[in-house]
Amino acid sequence: MLGRLRMSVEECIAAYIDLSSRVFQKKHAMPVTVRGKVKARYSSKELQRAIEDVVAARHLDKDALLKDTSPQACKVFVMELRDLLRR
Repeated sequence: MLGRLRMSVEECIAAYIDLSSRVFQKKHAMPVTVRGKVKARYSSKELQRAIEDVVAARHLDKDALLKDTSPQACKVFVMELRDLLRR
């Protein structure tokens, strides 16, 4: 969100709160199907819709690539906290 969508930290936090409230509210009642297969705990379709809504709100196509090759692209990388703690 920070890099590709060029959102501020405040905008990212607000978008994540909205996204998480949509995606993580409905759990499947039964963790397995009648045939014994494990079900996903949350809806992947709702996650996809929520992400598409965030992308659309930034006036990008829902199928836009995550890699921004434009000259004014924001250069960011992701590092996990545990990687920092190992140093």
